[in-house]
Parts: sequence; C-alpha cells; structure tokens
Amino acid sequence: MSDADLLMTYFFLIRNFFIPVPLIIFCCSSPFLYVLCRCLRTLFLEESAVAEKEGDWLHELATNNSVIETLNFYMTDLRVAWQDLELIARNCKSLISLKISECDISYLVGFFRSATTLEEFGGGSFDDQIGETNKYEVVQFPPKLCRLGLSFMGTNEMQIIFPIAASLKKLDLQYTFLSTEDHCELIQRCPNLEIIEVSRNRNLLPLTVSFWLTENCTWTSS
Repeated sequence: MSDADLLMTYFFLIRNFFIPVPLIIFCCSSPFLYVLCRCLRTLFLEESAVAEKEGDWLHELATNNSVIETLNFYMTDLRVAWQDLELIARNCKSLISLKISECDISYLVGFFRSATTLEEFGGGSFDDQIGETNKYEVVQFPPKLCRLGLSFMGTNEMQIIFPIAASLKKLDLQYTFLSTEDHCELIQRCPNLEIIEVSRNRNLLPLTVSFWLTENCTWTSS
C-alpha cells in the first residue's frame, strides 16, 4: 500500500469510525474527505475492533469511489447492506478482492453478477440452512474467482462451489459446518487447489490434510 493510500485510509476511518486521532484532523473539510474517498484503492479492516459512527460508511464508499481494488472488513462487527455492495460492484470495475462481515449469500446474487473482475471473496453467511432448501442455488460466482472463503456454510450449501471448483487456487473452510467427508469431496473437485485453510479441530485437521496431500502431491523415494 502506498503512502497516499495509507493517508486516504486514515481519513476515511476518521470520518466513519470511532478512532482516537489528533484534533487537527477534524479541521479538514468534508469535501476534502470525499475526494480522498474517491481515490481510495485499498481498505483493510480485517479483525478490527472499530465501531461505526452512523452506519453509512459503506454507502459513502459505494457512492463516491470508482477505483477501489481491495475491500476487507472480514471478521468485524461492521454492518453490510447488500444494496451498497451491488453499487460498489457496478461502480468499481477494478474490484478484485472483497471480504465482508455477515451477510446472507442469497442477497449477493446481483453483486456477483456485476463484479466481473472479482478474484477473491470471503465472508458472508448462510442464514436459512433449515428453511428453503434451494434458496442458494441461484448464487453464481464471477468467472475470475479463484480464492474463496465462505462463512457458516453447511453440507447442503457447499454445492454452490462446484461450478467454479476447478478454478479455485485457495479455499478457506475454517468457519464452516462441514464434515471431514465434505472437505474431501471439495478437495477432489478442486484439482488446481494450492492453499486450503481448515478448522483446527483435532479430528478434522489431520484427516483433511492427509487427504489433500494424497490428492495433490507426487511422492518419490530415494
């Protein structure tokens, strides 16, 4: 991240979140902050403990920015409006990475349709796992997506990954409700997988890693 990006991120955080800053910062005019918002290319807040001031930071970003490439507020308590994510996808044709807090994946159909350059997605949620069985079948990921991590995904929902499985190079399954068998099935469907992240569950981890090594490594003897 360049010094300019760091400065822009700093001002954006000041405007939208409760962060202690020097008093001089508050002398900056609102139009100046909007200019910075328009130029911001990277915003990384993963696992941050920042608190929202008015809850409209994402809408402000979606409305004023057309160049952001990386947006990450994964594992935070920041609220998500799917309408703002769709607006970001339509306005920011250079967006390649998005990692969000909890937002039901079924609301992101329009976002995924518009985010044609997206290569990485993480977060989201599956809030209706015991409800409508085909609710998530309409979800289709962008064609360039190669790094994926879905939160709170269960066995019935993992089929949405199948159409892009062969393109995946990284798969994060740490915060899912998948069994060892589910992990193994996904690994079999991902022949180009380079990185897999799984839960530290002492029963799940060794079996999944062993299966992945068997599927993806060539063994030689000396």
